[in-house]
Amino acid sequence: MEDFQKTKEFEKIFNKLRDRNSGWKIWDDFVTMSAIAISNRVDSEQSGKRETEYMRIVKQYSAEDLNRFAELFAITVLAFESDPNQDFLGALYMQLELSNVQTGQFFTPYHICELAAKLNTKGIENERVPISVLEPAAGAGGMIIAFANAVREKGINYQDAVFFEAWDIDKTVAMMCYIQMSLLGMTGIVVVGNTLSKEVYEKWFTPMIFTNHWHFRRFVTGILDDCNSKPDFETPVLEPKSISEPPLPVEIKQESHRLIIKSIFDFQ
Repeated sequence: MEDFQKTKEFEKIFNKLRDRNSGWKIWDDFVTMSAIAISNRVDSEQSGKRETEYMRIVKQYSAEDLNRFAELFAITVLAFESDPNQDFLGALYMQLELSNVQTGQFFTPYHICELAAKLNTKGIENERVPISVLEPAAGAGGMIIAFANAVREKGINYQDAVFFEAWDIDKTVAMMCYIQMSLLGMTGIVVVGNTLSKEVYEKWFTPMIFTNHWHFRRFVTGILDDCNSKPDFETPVLEPKSISEPPLPVEIKQESHRLIIKSIFDFQ
């Protein structure tokens, strides 16, 4: 019921913005600004060009409309705080009829993602063995979100034990995936690119990848080096779980969410 209310609240605010522009442009600007607000908190290497893109979008809207964008982001954050086991943006994207019919764009309903994730996590019981997940056509991230929640139900802290790599050729939906992965504290990379040709257009690193806990793993795998290099799709070689920092709790960290909400206002 609470999620339904958040969905209706989101739609109400979104439709006020929709009066001034096409629904797809409003959505694209919303997810782009939100993704940049998250990324620029942690990824200094790419913050300059991304802030330029952010300001280009901001100039198209009034202060009142920018506050509405911030409200949409806050609703998204609160939706995941109340229920991390969902594809909030993906469901809204389909419900608002924003998907690209010409390219056959269709997001798998989340309950099917849950079933697939439970089947794929059978046999995963050992938290000490690092897990890597590659999703070659991630969409908004429904499948990998379901996977993260499936291992969490087994008592495994995915923030600590799982590295996610999500690909999509459509930048808008890739940004949706990045936002949701970031809010859920998932460690990994969202790649805007073609999985068939291995052509990479952009890489977006989630905030968790910059934490001290992953510092040594970043060093070993080189996952932050040469952001424009082509991937080889090999499983990252992660070190055994022997780093000095205590493991993060299984519960989703909510303090970072509040910082992220603040960040979207900081850019205005």
